[in-house]
Amino acid sequence: LEFDKLGEKDDCFDKIVLGDVREDGFRVKHEQAHLDKLRQMFPSEADREDLERFLSVATMVNNRIPLWMLSKVLPRWARGLYKRLFLRTFERYAARTGEAVTTELVRNPKLAALLCGLWMDAGCPPDRATFMMTAALSVGFPKEGGAYPTGGSEMMATRLIQAINLAGGQVLMRARVQEFLLDAAGRTVRGVRLADGTEIRSPIVVSACGYGNTYTRLMPEEAAVPAHFCKRNAAGERDLPDGLANSASWIMANIGIKASPEELGLGCSNTWVMPCSEQNGFDLFDGIRDYFARPLEVDAIPMMITFPSIKDRACKAGEKGRTTCQVLTLSGQGWFDKWESENGKHPQGGEYDTLKSRWSDKLRDALLTRYPSMKGKIDFVDLSTPLSVKWYLNKPGGGAVGLDLTPERFYDQRIEELLDMRTPVEGLWLTGEDALLCGQPLAQLSGVLTSWRIMGLSGSMRFLLGIFRLAFSDLLGL
Repeated sequence: LEFDKLGEKDDCFDKIVLGDVREDGFRVKHEQAHLDKLRQMFPSEADREDLERFLSVATMVNNRIPLWMLSKVLPRWARGLYKRLFLRTFERYAARTGEAVTTELVRNPKLAALLCGLWMDAGCPPDRATFMMTAALSVGFPKEGGAYPTGGSEMMATRLIQAINLAGGQVLMRARVQEFLLDAAGRTVRGVRLADGTEIRSPIVVSACGYGNTYTRLMPEEAAVPAHFCKRNAAGERDLPDGLANSASWIMANIGIKASPEELGLGCSNTWVMPCSEQNGFDLFDGIRDYFARPLEVDAIPMMITFPSIKDRACKAGEKGRTTCQVLTLSGQGWFDKWESENGKHPQGGEYDTLKSRWSDKLRDALLTRYPSMKGKIDFVDLSTPLSVKWYLNKPGGGAVGLDLTPERFYDQRIEELLDMRTPVEGLWLTGEDALLCGQPLAQLSGVLTSWRIMGLSGSMRFLLGIFRLAFSDLLGL
């Protein structure tokens, strides 16, 4: 699988706009090349001191993320000692929110807003998200920058399926799992039952469909895992245990434009608009809270503007005078729940359609304000909501990145045990974003780490030796 590096001629791959969507924005660049510009923008001694202190702490936390990931491979009895030896400082910061640590280190609200300008990528507002994600997005991500799979995101699934088939596996499409099959005692997995009644027997089952689906939907009632869910509603349906919550979801306008990127003057970068400006003293954190309290009433909303057909360098849409665009913002918990439908359909012209139209208008108007050249060239706007995510991805709560990335996931031993890759059911394993972290590369890395846990120490060592042999052969051209 090949990836195309995002970026314009100056290596800018993300722009952070504070308030006025017409502004070009602060340009985030590969290899952290934008930091010198940030120092020039805030020349006072106090701001320089705060900036360097923030970068020092964020870099330290970011550099320890691989050590934290390694702890996931260790058995539970060894994990506590390992964390005391190598992760005490990391946990001290990861145990606090991004807003709490940032406002402690940075006194200038505008500087803080620019440092936290990519917060939406965490799927969780900075007053809930761990500072670890703030560190990863402010200093970690810009080290390598953005990239996009050549041929589009579907190529990731295509290449994965090819690898599975070559290894003797099989991939079933539209084969929804109804429940895990367990032994009579409810302590050992025996396979899965599909929605059509088909049973697939296996001594090992790896669940990559998220913690919520694994424990509240697919786990039979007789399973001996009471700590992993709780019964809260009147119908007795299982819900997430205390300390875990679904992340926020997306409201996304999918837009088709009848013009090429060259006609529109577009580059290969994303734009992140923050709900703060001189009017509110550039207080990003209050601006975010105001948005979640009055989403359709505030003037400035947090949103991302991106162009998938430009990011995929192999896409030929531009040559045909076409451009695809997505404008998205985060949705609060429960904003659309009252319109949820069992079959995914809603009456035309009803309250749900009316609400979608208001969001479509707001996001489209913001796009046209930033790019007046698009006026009269928008071919269609199709809006998706958290209900769309629930229906098509089968995600409880419609969470954008699975479970919320709150501090408790990185220091609370009870929560870490709940999210352990090895479940209390023998032979059943949890992998994916909830078992490690959100983001495509890290969700895939969780699969590698889970396989190490399944294989044990000797199997993992053989696996690593195999990788070294392949790398060595590649270097020698064998």
